[in-house]
Amino acid sequence: MQNSITTLARRRALAQATATGAPVNPVTHVVFGNGGQNPDGSLIQPETTATRVEGEVGRYPVDAPPMLLPENVETTVRYRTTVPANALEAGTTINTAGLLDSNGVLQAVQVFFPVSVNDGVPLVFEFDDEF
Repeated sequence: MQNSITTLARRRALAQATATGAPVNPVTHVVFGNGGQNPDGSLIQPETTATRVEGEVGRYPVDAPPMLLPENVETTVRYRTTVPANALEAGTTINTAGLLDSNGVLQAVQVFFPVSVNDGVPLVFEFDDEF
């Protein structure tokens, strides 16, 4: 199973940019949700047609400009965001994340095994967008 996908909306935008030189909106936020698992605990395969993150619990701005990862032949962009301490209720579980562009359009989705939010502790999250 692939745990991270690029959405069809992003693929269309990249194709348009390649064909016409149209601008691509930058990724500005990471959105988190709790809908990334089946009742039996297995991860749900993200769909390229996704337009939202299932079970959204919050969205947060990207902390700093994204960076190319040279160890991945510069085909991976890393986004980092911080969920501030106490922004989510302690014990909140997240198991899916998505990248949103400046228009709020979902660009990529990732599912992962659950992470619980701790009381009074910020959560730093990195999302690697692989091309």
